[in-house]
Parts: sequence; structure tokens; C-alpha cells
Amino acid sequence: MFINELKSIGLSDKEAKVYLATLELGQASVQDISKKASVNRPTTYVILDSLIKKGLCSTYTHKDKKVRYIAESPEMIISALELEKTEIEEKQKRINDLMPQLRAIYNKQENKPVVRFFEGKEGLRTMVQEQMSTKPEILRSFYSMDDLRKVYSSEEMNKAYQDRVSSKTKNKAMFTLKEGEDRANPSSLDARMRIPADKFPINCDIAFFDNKVRIASLKDKLNGVIIEDKNIYETFVSLFELAWIGAQNLNKKK
Repeated sequence: MFINELKSIGLSDKEAKVYLATLELGQASVQDISKKASVNRPTTYVILDSLIKKGLCSTYTHKDKKVRYIAESPEMIISALELEKTEIEEKQKRINDLMPQLRAIYNKQENKPVVRFFEGKEGLRTMVQEQMSTKPEILRSFYSMDDLRKVYSSEEMNKAYQDRVSSKTKNKAMFTLKEGEDRANPSSLDARMRIPADKFPINCDIAFFDNKVRIASLKDKLNGVIIEDKNIYETFVSLFELAWIGAQNLNKKK
């Protein structure tokens, strides 16, 4: 009776049997508990020690100087579960803290794409800084000018532009713009094409450089990812160039 219920909340089969036997006996010796629980004596010692650590049993020394075991109040089961929950949460926190290092080791496997995740505006800045630090010969990108202006100030956007120009990185970009005018003054390094937002909505800032694909979500929660893989990069570049030809044809029809 109650064995399966106690097992369902985390006790082992023998822990459940020994706890119930101790609860029913009140104050008892290992020998008596072992007999009532139908668990051999050496194992009963081990199980009782486990129950003591969980706060479900305690000991006292009888006047005959022999140790007796007492089951704690059944309410202690709730306390034990709460303690176990706290320990699990602490373990989850530790593994979350370790995750970036573990991912880095995992991503070093040969022939496996390296994927890194970023959150918040600072994360997006870090992604752009990495892009700028590589000083690629050419940067291909898709973006929504409207969303970029909501995330970054004009000063921030101007600095990124100046940094790119000073590094002599060519920029080939397709962008959407619903509100306002495109007041940018492209340099000779720029080849930019505006596409209709109603037909081809873009909600991300996407760039391809140095065998990497950078994708930043600019809607709702800001987050992004950098994928480093030559094959993925080359495929995205091919798709970009195909889209560029399509955009040119669309503009010619206009």
C-alpha cells in the first residue's frame, strides 16, 4: 500500500518500503525495520541513511544504548521535494552557465558548422563588430531600413557606415523602406537596391561575409545568430545574387 505512490514522487522501491515500515513501527531497530520491509539488513542500513539525508528519517539512542530509527512526519516529504526542486534548479543554472563553453567545444568538431547565438541590442552590436573586424572585401546584405532606424540611432548607423567605408569594404545590399526617404549618400563602394516592402517584406538584418552568415531579428525581441560554414555561406551568396538579378529586372519593369 502506498508503495507506488511514494515511488511516483521520487523514492525508490526499497526507500518506499523502508520508509513505510519505519512509519508504521514508530521507533524501531534496523532488524525490525528490515523484517517488516522485507529488505535485507545490510541494504536497510543503506536505505535508512538515504532517507535521513532526505529528511524523512532520524535516529536516537535508546537507554539500552542501541540506535533506533524514527520516521519523520509525512509533511517532510513535501519539504524533501522542495529541496530536490531547488537542487534541480541550481543544477540547471550551472549547466546554463556552462553551455557557451560546452557549445564552443562541440562546435569545434571537424566539418561541423559553428553556430553562435546573441541576445539584445548589445548582442546585435557584438555581431556587427565581428563583421567589421574581419574587414571583408565585399559585404552582401538584406535589411529593413525602417527596422534598423528603430533599433539604432542615426549616430550609431553613421558610425557603422564610416567604419565600413574606412575599411574599404564593398557593400552590395537590398533593402526595404516604408516610411520616410532614403537619405543615405552612398559611397563609390556601395551598390544598393530598394525593393518594395509590400511584396517582399524583410524583418531581419542579414549579411554574408568571410564564410559567415549573420542573421539578426529586428522585430519584437532582439536576437541573432552567426553561422560559420563555407558551404552554407556560398549557398546564401548564390541565393543573394539570384535575388539581385530578380530585383534588377523588377526595377527595369517599373
